[in-house]
Amino acid sequence: MMVHDLRYKFEQNKRVVHVLFILLSLYFLIGCNSDNQNETIDLSAVVDKPVSNKIQDLASKEDDQKGHYEFNGGQLKLVDNGEHVINYSFDGKDTNNVKFQGKTINDTYGAKVVVYGNVGAFVSIKAPEEHVKEYFTTFVKELGRSDSMHIESTAAATVNDKVKSILLEAYPGILKAYKGDIPGRLLYPQKLFWKKGNVRYFLTLDPIGDNVNLKIDIISEKALKDRIVMGYHVH
Repeated sequence: MMVHDLRYKFEQNKRVVHVLFILLSLYFLIGCNSDNQNETIDLSAVVDKPVSNKIQDLASKEDDQKGHYEFNGGQLKLVDNGEHVINYSFDGKDTNNVKFQGKTINDTYGAKVVVYGNVGAFVSIKAPEEHVKEYFTTFVKELGRSDSMHIESTAAATVNDKVKSILLEAYPGILKAYKGDIPGRLLYPQKLFWKKGNVRYFLTLDPIGDNVNLKIDIISEKALKDRIVMGYHVH
């Protein structure tokens, strides 16, 4: 009887250990998946820095680009001089995988990241319409006074009070409404430019309908010089 009891207890302990092993495995598996789902990349700190594999893992799409942009016969073409360029996009639900200065980005526009020689070369994002003021304030506060700006105007009558309020908060003391010979025109700095070290920053702010559209592009000097980004291929 004693031998039988010992054998029975041994079998019971084996089952308990087996069940515990399964539960622990499930715990670690769920934990790892949860960590992956909570992973995000802050795109404000990507340009001119080595890029981790997280961008490739979390992006919606990845496209290899061979070469840089040149005008040839009046047409823009890629010329391959051995440049190693990868374009990543974050679209739809995958915009949850990226932030900008800790804030969510516009999921309609998504995000674009260009990697050049394993280094972040370019980032393009837009702010969610409801968070334009917060985006503008934190971005400009971090960069300080812009190196230059481009002034634009729009018919004041086409801009509602909500949009005027956002523009006034963004540009205190700068926004001007002109009346007189021309119908009321609202003048505002549409584009602001900064150069910090080897990185250039471009902020575009436009009233569109009932909202203000805020777009941020960041590009490295090397990417600009080597003309590897569409839209920033002429210098």
